[in-house]
Amino acid sequence: MALNQEWIELDLFHYGLARFSVEDFEAVGLNAEDRYLIQFMAEQEVGHATLISNMLQGRGAKQCQYRYYFETVREFVDFCQKLTRFGESGVYGFLEHLNSRAAATLLLDSITTEARQQMIFRQFEGLFPMPVWFETGITQSMAWT
Repeated sequence: MALNQEWIELDLFHYGLARFSVEDFEAVGLNAEDRYLIQFMAEQEVGHATLISNMLQGRGAKQCQYRYYFETVREFVDFCQKLTRFGESGVYGFLEHLNSRAAATLLLDSITTEARQQMIFRQFEGLFPMPVWFETGITQSMAWT
């Protein structure tokens, strides 16, 4: 599940940057530094996917081709914010099932970065960056649906 999450985030961030023009981003108030930040977050996803692939010794999910149903930069940013939120909660819900403390620590290290990504996308949307006092872990079946 975690590797699938990393792959889709990596693809999504690159897709949005390629799909929309500089003018499209600037029309919603996102400048060159903001676009660079999205690119940097995509690079973080490469590291996260590599980490999890190594943990799975290459037996994990492979990248897929994804279809996105957003038409605007605002919809792209909103989708990114929601996807990172579900990924974060899904990992928190899964950590207790790991037998390896080292593996759990590595996943936690990556997911705390994802939490920051979600805050950034919320700010890009003009939303309050931290809407909850505690982030809830969800089950894997909830994360998949």
